[in-house]
Amino acid sequence: MIDFRSRIDVLYTVTALSNGTAAVYVSSGPDPEALAPQETIHKAAKGTVIVAGELQSQMHKTTKYPLPGHVDEVVFYTLADNGVYIAIAAKEDLENNRHPLSKLWNSAVDLSRLFGWH
Repeated sequence: MIDFRSRIDVLYTVTALSNGTAAVYVSSGPDPEALAPQETIHKAAKGTVIVAGELQSQMHKTTKYPLPGHVDEVVFYTLADNGVYIAIAAKEDLENNRHPLSKLWNSAVDLSRLFGWH
């Protein structure tokens, strides 16, 4: 799961599950509907989960679940058998491939585009 803001008053959440389920949620206004075939979304969601697993070592275990505090902040969460992991990164660093989690950000952005976002 990835949380980020496009403006200070709008929170986006992108979720991907290992079974291929995916969704994009928006804090204000309607949630985007899938624009791509389900098979395409399932493949992208599973790919995002694989990337998250590959990069879990860049995250740390948590019991707190903060939301992004400002527009440039992105919060990543992964759920593993042994708990929840979190990482926080600057959106600009992610977008410019200057952060270890840029691959996960790019995968989530690609997934969200299947819902008409970004």
